[in-house]
Amino acid sequence: TTDPDSKWQDKRLREALEYALDREAMAATLGQGFYVASSQIAPGTEWGYIPGLPTRDYNPERARQLIQEAGYTIPVPVTLLIQSVPASIDAGEAIKGYLDEAGFNVTLDIADPGRFFGSVFGFGWDDCVQMFYGMDVTYLMTYISWFSSTPKSNLASFARTDYQLAFDKEAVKIVSVEEQIAATEDIMKHLYEEARFTPLWWAPAATVHADYVHHNIYRHGFIRVDWENVWMDK
Repeated sequence: TTDPDSKWQDKRLREALEYALDREAMAATLGQGFYVASSQIAPGTEWGYIPGLPTRDYNPERARQLIQEAGYTIPVPVTLLIQSVPASIDAGEAIKGYLDEAGFNVTLDIADPGRFFGSVFGFGWDDCVQMFYGMDVTYLMTYISWFSSTPKSNLASFARTDYQLAFDKEAVKIVSVEEQIAATEDIMKHLYEEARFTPLWWAPAATVHADYVHHNIYRHGFIRVDWENVWMDK
């Protein structure tokens, strides 16, 4: 959406993308019972989840209708950038299957890690990219780090809305936890209503440790372990 001439500037096409996907089926099969399908950007246990938010559930007929309302001829060509690792390839093939049935024509662009992450964080991608974004939207800081107008890790082809630009200036000033939670819900609602993301599923994490080892590792962040907060019994 950084390209002003991109077809994805049309919100109807972005919505059609989501209506085309059966997240429940993909999560159940690809995750072998462990993935949790997600119809919102944040899961139900975390900040940013909005109870009762109207979501775009699987409806391929609605996807086709939106494509035609947007003035596009079916099938709409789409390039989907994915990583050249088995789990991503499986996910990409499943996504392609659903999108192709709903009025798109997907070409999978399978990239090695260097080109994939160089595209995501550096020089951008053509249409869509299937990727993770680390930890849950547990804190307002997670939004600031990934999706704000001054992010820690820039998503190269993801444009920020005017609403975000105004929100970001105020969000960094919020001190109280209650106000931070409310702000996180506010910005997640905006991004979802604008169809800036197509949520797919959550992959639960796990650790293995001896009984005498203690940690709060799930509070540490994305790829970081605060070893000073890992301790052992005497």
